[in-house]
Amino acid sequence: SARISDKGSTGTAYLLGASYTLPDSTGFAGGTTITYGGVIDAGADDEDKNNHYFGVSIPLPVEGLTYNLAWDIVEHAAAANADDNVVGHYLSYALNDKLTVNLRYEHGNINSNIDGVTGVENIDGLESMTIGLDYALWENVTSRVEFRSDDWDGKTDSADESMTVNIIYSF
Repeated sequence: SARISDKGSTGTAYLLGASYTLPDSTGFAGGTTITYGGVIDAGADDEDKNNHYFGVSIPLPVEGLTYNLAWDIVEHAAAANADDNVVGHYLSYALNDKLTVNLRYEHGNINSNIDGVTGVENIDGLESMTIGLDYALWENVTSRVEFRSDDWDGKTDSADESMTVNIIYSF
């Protein structure tokens, strides 16, 4: 468990995690990794929320090609907020030792205030598509360029689009 402090109040949150890789004896599913991660009872008592992550990493028969499935759920204790529920599909292909092409598609519902943005309290029918390139500059340093497009039910103007460039140091 971990102590959580939010705006002067304190509480206890529980951090959970488990992962299991299916053995080769399971046939075509051999090497598939199933993961769960959770943060339980985070926040003030009347605003507790539970975060759940379910992931599946499925080995593919093509060298350099990977597929991952993620399901993120946020359960809100506050009656005013419905639960968030987003599924993500991640496909990556390593062109060589340095360059990887990534495609991400996410869909679901986010039913709580989005990063404090007024007027965006409920996103139903969320669809997000991202395509990007990762390039390994040096050991532990990767550059990433991504184009992303987000759309959802009831959005009155065109999809939100962005282009990002990142330098990532992993340690």
